[in-house]
Amino acid sequence: MSGDMTAAEHRRHAEVRQRVRQLYAAIENLVKRHGIHQFLMTATTILRKSFGDASMMTKWPPHRIIHAMEACCAYSRMTQYDEITYNRLAKLMNLYHEYLDPLQQDALKNNLDHFVRLLYREQMELQHQQSQDAIARDLTLYATDESLPKSARSFVEQFGLTPFQWIKLSFLSAVAAEKEPAGLFKIHSVLSFEKLDMPESAVMNYFRLSSRTPAQIGRYFKETRPIGREYFYSSVGSVFLETPFIRFDEETALAPLTSLVFRHSGQGLYRLMREIDSFDDEISTGFERYVEKVLNCFESKVSIHSAKALQRYAPGKNADFLVELEDEILVVECKATSSTARDLTENALDTDTATRKLAKGIIQLYTSAHDLEAGIFGKLGVDRRKPVTGAVVTLGEVVHANSRWFFDKFVLAKAEPKLKEPIYPSSKMPRLPVAMSISVLERLVMACNVLSSTPGTLYVAKEHTHYWLEGDWDQFLNKRLQESNLPITGLAFLADQKSRLLESLGIADWQE
Repeated sequence: MSGDMTAAEHRRHAEVRQRVRQLYAAIENLVKRHGIHQFLMTATTILRKSFGDASMMTKWPPHRIIHAMEACCAYSRMTQYDEITYNRLAKLMNLYHEYLDPLQQDALKNNLDHFVRLLYREQMELQHQQSQDAIARDLTLYATDESLPKSARSFVEQFGLTPFQWIKLSFLSAVAAEKEPAGLFKIHSVLSFEKLDMPESAVMNYFRLSSRTPAQIGRYFKETRPIGREYFYSSVGSVFLETPFIRFDEETALAPLTSLVFRHSGQGLYRLMREIDSFDDEISTGFERYVEKVLNCFESKVSIHSAKALQRYAPGKNADFLVELEDEILVVECKATSSTARDLTENALDTDTATRKLAKGIIQLYTSAHDLEAGIFGKLGVDRRKPVTGAVVTLGEVVHANSRWFFDKFVLAKAEPKLKEPIYPSSKMPRLPVAMSISVLERLVMACNVLSSTPGTLYVAKEHTHYWLEGDWDQFLNKRLQESNLPITGLAFLADQKSRLLESLGIADWQE
């Protein structure tokens, strides 16, 4: 605590700590007398039902059930086994409902953008649904012969299975868990799969790396909520975002949310592989290669030029791709990063690696836009009269990256010291570049193809919407595609990866 704080601020901090401690003491009092196994089974049954019923979700918010499950693992005395009833759980939900989190309340009063970010961390991050395209993307990025050759070999040496086996096991485990009402399944059901085609050791290594026991979950719960940081407790991510299974014993696992198991196919790999020395360089190159595949799916594409081609005429830091479409030019910079900010304070957002890389990408986009306008890329045959739209594409999600508060305060502020005339401001690229994850770029390409539109015309339409009503680009594009009532054609190159996985599973077709 800073010595410069006033007496009033000291009192405020003390009150906040006391309020949070009272909540956690009340939670402990309600869950400590229940056996962990019965509590988790009952809670997971309700959790799964609430995901399919909007009215039930209001009464049984998934993020609060998840929190209660983790709290039970931390506080159960395991010597008393009072019956866990719906009324008992309802009392626990009321306790959460009546509590006003100080971090969120302060953000709501001071900054709506910050408040929405906190809600995303607490709630929406757990509700993400993985699509078949996302799994095909994981296969392309991590599990082909050309993907990450050095890192893949190191992964096998360290963890005892291949990236492809990891993704396949995520799929099989999610299916096994989904068949059971409470998500409790026997690991033998995965081992006995006819088309498993891998050693038992690979399966057991997968579950070792992807699960925690109730005792381990309890320790994680307490370790990530140390005394003195009570104000930030609500911004602690769920343990199930890292390890989506609960291991009761060597034979039995519980998956509270199978959507997190599907998500684990890519995010779990990324979390483990980023500790491998060769990974940063390989994923950067592989991500650029993947983005190029996506950009080549623009039906209106005239030509596409990589950074290597641009550097022949303009040495230095250019964008990764210059894509000439029939009516405009899209300049793209790739950043194989995602947000890792923990507490989501302004300082955490400002120092986040993703923020720094977005800023660096902005500089590269403006540099390439200037070089294009100056005619430096004339020998490439690009029509420089066409309007330009810029995009920084990230591997993972940077939540609400295009809200003006976040973009101006953190991203543009970091970039502006290196944005000088004549590069910036840009008459060629008058609109601010867009920050988007790779999944949003995929949707952008599909939207342009389906709607016979361009990134620029969609940008104009997006500018005429209210940010907090329409959301960021992911929600905007999804809504546009839904409202069109037109058939949506996926990206062709992903079909091969879907087929590869399905063939290994002995499945003829994929059902969403």
